[in-house]
Amino acid sequence: EVKNIKLLTFVPSNIQCDIRSNPDIMLAIMEECVGSLEYATGDLLANREFILAAVTKNGNAIRYASHNLRTNWDIVLAAVMNNNDLYNMFLCTIEVLQNHNLSLSLCMIIWSNMYN
Repeated sequence: EVKNIKLLTFVPSNIQCDIRSNPDIMLAIMEECVGSLEYATGDLLANREFILAAVTKNGNAIRYASHNLRTNWDIVLAAVMNNNDLYNMFLCTIEVLQNHNLSLSLCMIIWSNMYN
């Protein structure tokens, strides 16, 4: 069990890459600190299944997702559903929020989560 992502600085670089690109390891590390996703590889942060799993565990993980995934309805919905923080809505790119129906749906979900 990896408790601190900063320990990676003491790991040989070839092994670091294996850790940073391994979805299971990065999800386990992320459970301790969502900010550890900063160290994940770009390919992993662009992987839809990985990001969906991450935002399902912690909605704040959306801030580390690739641009394309931050505009994906399923990803945004999972992030909002797993964190009532309205800030997540603003972490989504303008493209998502320009869609009136999507914005309205997100507001309704956030509202119902906050007041139910």
